[in-house]
Amino acid sequence: MPDHVRTLLDETVRETPTARRYLFFPGYLTPNGELHLGHIAGPYLRAEIARRTLELFGADVTTVSASDAFESGVTYAAATSGEPAVEIAAHHTERARTALTGLGFATDLFADPSSGAWRERERTAAISLVEMLERVGRISLRAEELLVGEPPAPSAGIGAFVRGACSSCRSSQSGNVCELCGRWLDAAAMESVWPHDGVPRRAVVRSAYVQLSSALDVERMAGVVETDFEYLVPGGLDGPAALRASYPSWWGLEWPGGSLPGHVLSSYVLGKYGAARMLGDAVASQLGSDPFSPGSDVVTVAFGGLDSAFGWLALHGLTGATIPFRPFDHVVVNRFLLLDGEKFSTSRRHAIRVHDALDAGVDVDALRLLLSRVAPGTTETDLDVEIATRRSAEDIAAVERALRRTASAVTGDAAHEEIDPAASRRAREALAALREAVVLPRVDVPRIAETFFDWAEWIADGGAARSPIFARRVLAVLAFPLVPAWAKAVEAGAGGGLLPSGTEPAADLDITPVPRDALESLQERVR
Repeated sequence: MPDHVRTLLDETVRETPTARRYLFFPGYLTPNGELHLGHIAGPYLRAEIARRTLELFGADVTTVSASDAFESGVTYAAATSGEPAVEIAAHHTERARTALTGLGFATDLFADPSSGAWRERERTAAISLVEMLERVGRISLRAEELLVGEPPAPSAGIGAFVRGACSSCRSSQSGNVCELCGRWLDAAAMESVWPHDGVPRRAVVRSAYVQLSSALDVERMAGVVETDFEYLVPGGLDGPAALRASYPSWWGLEWPGGSLPGHVLSSYVLGKYGAARMLGDAVASQLGSDPFSPGSDVVTVAFGGLDSAFGWLALHGLTGATIPFRPFDHVVVNRFLLLDGEKFSTSRRHAIRVHDALDAGVDVDALRLLLSRVAPGTTETDLDVEIATRRSAEDIAAVERALRRTASAVTGDAAHEEIDPAASRRAREALAALREAVVLPRVDVPRIAETFFDWAEWIADGGAARSPIFARRVLAVLAFPLVPAWAKAVEAGAGGGLLPSGTEPAADLDITPVPRDALESLQERVR
């Protein structure tokens, strides 16, 4: 007798096929501090759950990432702490890698470009692009007035060293990009600089700019980004059709050729390009082709928060007939997860760090499930500790009841089990909802969580009473994107042979809800 769950999965694939191969690049964190739950619930969790979902339906997904080691936030951390920038970047990159490993996220490669071979690979790729752009006249040097920085800050105020009003939404911001609306911040329009030495002074600085191609256009980029974020495409530039390519700094990848002494490559765009090419080259043999070559059939996807979205989108503006580069097919953007109504911030001591949660013994599966309920997408969401932990307990109680209801599946015989038509119909609808939640660039994590918990509650309340093996196997399938090791253990007790390989089953099926006092104490630890 054929496996009915496999039959339903195959039907879902025929209705909504996947591509054969994908390359995911989530995060590109600034390694100036610890990864916290706000970081995780955005690009990293969405990439993890999208990967596991697509794998269920037969796709081959490779996940790579790296740190934005040369971002001005690292320079700022070094200037304010007195520690070497390379040590700050290397330390926090490694902490991020082990945090993702501790959470059970599938990551095939996580690179640290702050030094060594990875630095040279990223620099070589980025400089190669600069040279190609220079040959076709798309790099120009411009004079601009920037705020003067005093040592140990760089000589001119850029990025993390300046603050002012966003020219688009008028909110007070610091950095390269507005965290509220996602648009580019013009360093020349900023109002204050660190360190503060009285009246801000300005000086003329020559910087490199890159002329963008016409590919950076809303109509041409349909399907690259969700419609809610298409406004970023035409409105995010420094000027009418150009983007900053360099800035003065003592930390970063040096501008080539000696034309701009003391300048480094802009990490926000050229750095993203260099990292993408560096990682793509590293996994090209595994994928069967260079994923960023014009003829590749690998679907490439970048995942980032609103404050990094334009950098990924801007890569489309670097294309051209002489540039052998195919930008990301999709850019999955998320707004921010709040913590008790306020933005996560380690600088303001308002955060819950991943390693603190792991060190405290918080159940990883429970934490993944809790975050999946509040993962942000096109709107901000809020991790209200009281509400989230209460819901965590309710959700896990429903899952436990579902396991008890289907306990006979462990000793049953699937070949002779009668499948209730109502259960089959409901399972078909659940699998369709799961697949429809990941139609790139859309990744609807809360919908995936809701689909899983709805099924658990249904069978806990007596649904599929005559089909416990079928019910438990569907439970395993719906759980796999959220808690893959647990799902493999559930599946193993109900016949096995259904879920993708590569994940070891959990040792047991016990999940301990995330307690409220644990999250509150972890937040206190940051303070």
